[in-house]
Amino acid sequence: MKIIRIKKDDRINDYKKTFIRKCGITARKGRMIYIRPEFHEMIGKIAYVIGDNKLSLSGYIDNVLTHHFDAWGNEITRLYDEKHKGINIIKSSE
Repeated sequence: MKIIRIKKDDRINDYKKTFIRKCGITARKGRMIYIRPEFHEMIGKIAYVIGDNKLSLSGYIDNVLTHHFDAWGNEITRLYDEKHKGINIIKSSE
């Protein structure tokens, strides 16, 4: 079995491309959610510093959730269907 090592710079670029990008929603059009204060502070710093103050907290959270549902949507659907029929996880079109 061949092990492929990904360079740190590639992982950093992948992270920025996946999470540090503008999304199509504005916070005022979404719903309010509550998160831990320490997460709020950390996400704020990430959005401000890494996102060059061009990324909102809601934009970052939307990007993280989009990635989560893309990566785990099938598993979430199967687990949900074990309890109740009828959910279909929407994956991004990108």
